[in-house]
Amino acid sequence: MIPFAAQNGLRLVIVNAREYPYSSPLTPYDIGLIQRGNTAMRTEFFRLRSLDILYFLDWFVRIHSIPFAKSSAQGQQGGLAVIGWSSGFTSIVSLLALAGTIVEQVPEDVIHNLESYLRSICAYGPSIRTSPYL
Repeated sequence: MIPFAAQNGLRLVIVNAREYPYSSPLTPYDIGLIQRGNTAMRTEFFRLRSLDILYFLDWFVRIHSIPFAKSSAQGQQGGLAVIGWSSGFTSIVSLLALAGTIVEQVPEDVIHNLESYLRSICAYGPSIRTSPYL
């Protein structure tokens, strides 16, 4: 995908999960949620990762003046396609699974802003079983 992005008019922004090279570390609270291992705590961990994704996307479209998603005779243009690669797809699945509960916790302007941009969500080589968080 990376070698073909520019020639197809795509900009790729690759964000590593926390604890991966060049990313933010997990907080002691996050680590505690994973280590204790009960379902409610793991759900909380993934709720926090979902919020990370939403706030990042909102920040990104505001700072980088991303054009709104639209369809035209030339095809789809603008907007965002969020892709979860390998074990990173667990965070994307969490965002989808918890959408109904986290939408109430996110400021309305963030949700309204992202509605104009989010075009698709894709799984690229999803590897749920190898998630470092499970």
